[in-house]
Amino acid sequence: MKFKTIFGILLLCFSSSSFAECLNSKSLKSKAISKLWAVPEVSNWRAYVNAHEGKKPIVLDEIEPEVFKGKCFFKLDAYSDEGDYFHRWHSFYIHPNQRVAYVDNSEGEFLSLRKWRSTKDGKSWRTNNLTPKS
Repeated sequence: MKFKTIFGILLLCFSSSSFAECLNSKSLKSKAISKLWAVPEVSNWRAYVNAHEGKKPIVLDEIEPEVFKGKCFFKLDAYSDEGDYFHRWHSFYIHPNQRVAYVDNSEGEFLSLRKWRSTKDGKSWRTNNLTPKS
């Protein structure tokens, strides 16, 4: 029974125009990554990581696009490369053609970008003082 349910969901996803749109254009992924780097909090986090010797910000984007609430999103994981390991900051779900984004924050909460900005973590990265929460 589980197999039929999963198969039905997959079939629905593959037949949706949103999912087909995501798979048909590699440029959409690049557009989503560009939109991620343009988010002020991400830009501030990026500058903060770059300011520390031996660390660099990276985005892992090997994951296939996902359809959520009828829209195509790319999951982009923001990590700081610490040399010996990657430190995950947040995962972002970015729609390449709309102003819609979600954040899977470090506590595992799935929030809209607007809601995340109102949290302590989001506010700490909103300013340009590059001071993260402790």
